Amino acid sequence: MISSSEIVFLVCSLGLFMLGVFVVGVWIYMAFFKISEMVGCLGRSLVVQNRRAFLSAGVIGKLYLVSGISGVLIFPKKSIKKGELDPEDYRQFPKNLRLWIVCSTSAAVAISLVGLGMAMAIKFLGWPTPAL
Repeated sequence: MISSSEIVFLVCSLGLFMLGVFVVGVWIYMAFFKISEMVGCLGRSLVVQNRRAFLSAGVIGKLYLVSGISGVLIFPKKSIKKGELDPEDYRQFPKNLRLWIVCSTSAAVAISLVGLGMAMAIKFLGWPTPAL
């Protein structure tokens, strides 16, 4: 028989999986429909200049470019200091697009950490119990 804690764990796992699917959907949407806006706004930044060739590399190349852009937008001070992000580009980047990029990437990191914690809980709690 399945215990109530296992049911709660299953529901949480499914919710976590669905959030992950949503985040990947947001990234794919940005890769197909917002990439030209992002590249246009960050034209002076090295993060775009060094990865511009990946625009013609299909879905994976566009997702790689989105991940690079999200990295510099999550850590703007460090990126500006290293020269990867132009300060003027950062100031002129659309706030709503920046919010989507930063929130989706932060959510992906949080989902990964929670998933890792849940996997460790399975290991230490001894789930699933062998059927008799």
